[in-house]
Amino acid sequence: MKNNPPNPIRALLPLMAILIGNAVAHSLFMISFPIAGRVLGMSDIQTGAVLSLSAFTMLLVAPWWGRYSDSVGCQPAIRSGIISTALFLIMGAALFTLQSSLILSATALFLSFLAIRIFQSIAVAGMMPSIQAHIANVTPEQKRVSGMGLMGATFGIGSLIGGSTAMLTGVAYFPHSMLIIAVLMLLTYWLYLPRINSTFVRQTVREKSAPVQKLPLKTIAPYVLITFVVIFIYGLIQQTTGLRLQDQFSYTAQQALKGSGAMLTMAMGCMALSQVLLSCLTISRPVNILFGGVVLGCIGLAALIQADTYLAMMISMAMTGLAMGLVLPANLALLSQKAGINHQAYAASINIIGKGIGLAAGPLAGAAMYQADALFPVWASLLLFAVLPLFLLHQRQHAIAEG
Repeated sequence: MKNNPPNPIRALLPLMAILIGNAVAHSLFMISFPIAGRVLGMSDIQTGAVLSLSAFTMLLVAPWWGRYSDSVGCQPAIRSGIISTALFLIMGAALFTLQSSLILSATALFLSFLAIRIFQSIAVAGMMPSIQAHIANVTPEQKRVSGMGLMGATFGIGSLIGGSTAMLTGVAYFPHSMLIIAVLMLLTYWLYLPRINSTFVRQTVREKSAPVQKLPLKTIAPYVLITFVVIFIYGLIQQTTGLRLQDQFSYTAQQALKGSGAMLTMAMGCMALSQVLLSCLTISRPVNILFGGVVLGCIGLAALIQADTYLAMMISMAMTGLAMGLVLPANLALLSQKAGINHQAYAASINIIGKGIGLAAGPLAGAAMYQADALFPVWASLLLFAVLPLFLLHQRQHAIAEG
C-alpha cells in the first residue's frame, strides 16, 4: 500500500488552534480596554498610553526575538507568547475585579496595567514572527502561500470572535471574558503540545541543513514595504469610512458608527475568507496571486470612489478585503522565499515593524487627508495599491543587474 506524504497544512492546525486564542485575546482587549478603563477612572490619555507604549515596545523587541528564534528554534518564543498572554489576561481580570477592594487610584491602576501590558508585549513580541518562520520551515514552496493564508485567516477569525465577544459581553463582563479566554488558551496549549512538538522536531532537522549567511535588509525591504502600504491603506479606509457616511450620506453619529463597523467587519471577514481559500490550494507562483490581488483591490477601491449608496460601499469594501486577503499571504510567501531558511523569524520580525508603522500612520494620515477632501484617502489608497507591483519589479531588475 502506498503511503501518502503528510499534509503540511494539516500538521499546522494544532498551532493554529493556539494562535486563534491569542487573536481573540488581542482583539477583545484592544476594543474593550479604552471604555473599561474609563469606567474604572482612568483617563483616555492613560488608556491610550497603555496601548501605544506597549505596541511600541513590541516593535522594538521583535527583531531580537527574530534573531533568537532563528538561532535556537521557534518553540521558546511561541511558548513565551502563549503563557505571557494568558498570565496578562488573568492579572488584568484580577485588577479589574479587585480594584475597588484594593482601593487603587486611577494613577496606580494605570501604572499597574502599563507594567503588565509591557511585560506581555516583551514576552509575546516573538510569537507571530516565530509562527510565520515555523510555517515557512515546515511547508514546501508550493504550499507556502497556503500556510501563510491559514495563519492570516486564523488571526482574522480570532479577531472577529474577539470583537464579537466584546460587543456581546460589554464592560460588566470584560474581566470574566479575559479569564475564560486565558483558561482556554492554556488548556488548548496543554492539549495540543505533543502534536506541536513533533513539528518542531522536523523543523530543527531542516534548519541545520543549510549554512548560515547574513541577510541584508535591502533583500527583504520590498516585501516589508508592501506590508506597510497594505496596512497603511487599511488604516486610511478604517479612519474615514464612518466620516464619509456622516458627511456624504447624512448619517447620524450612531448610524455612521454602526454602518462603518458593519463595513469594516465585512472587509475583515472577506479578507479571512480569501485566506481560507488560499490555504486549500497549491500555489507554485505566489507573485501571480499578489498581482491578482492588486487588480481586484484597484477595482474595489475605484468602485469605492464612485459609490453613492451604502450597498455600493459595502460591496466595494468586500472586494477590497478579498484583495488584501490575497496580497498579504502571497507577499509573506515571497518574503520567506527571499529570506532563506536561517533568517525566517528575523525577516518576519522586520515585517512586523512595517505592519506596526502602517497601523500607526494610516489613521493619522487618513484624518489629515480627509480634511482636504472626503475622497482623498480613497484616491491615495487606489494609487498606492496600483504601484505595489513596482516594488517587486524594481527588486527583480536590481537582482538581474547584480547577476
